[in-house]
Amino acid sequence: MTAATVDKREIRRLLWDLSCLGTTLISHDDDRLDDTDLALDSIAVIWLLSKLEQRTGLSLAQGASLLTFQSVDSIHDHLTRQGRAR
Repeated sequence: MTAATVDKREIRRLLWDLSCLGTTLISHDDDRLDDTDLALDSIAVIWLLSKLEQRTGLSLAQGASLLTFQSVDSIHDHLTRQGRAR
């Protein structure tokens, strides 16, 4: 599997699928809430991490904490440090 990169729109799409932001965001391109605390529970974080790892082909848990998954911006920052964001 070739490693892929993920942008903020893709992170928003995954969160939309998780239904965390689906009722708040107008579209996947809506960046108004990128710095807002997502208040994800541990199951949601595991689901999101799994989807991101499937997408990028990398183990992303290394160096991650629950704060890593606090907002779209913090998720994107973590992926950038891993070389997997665009």
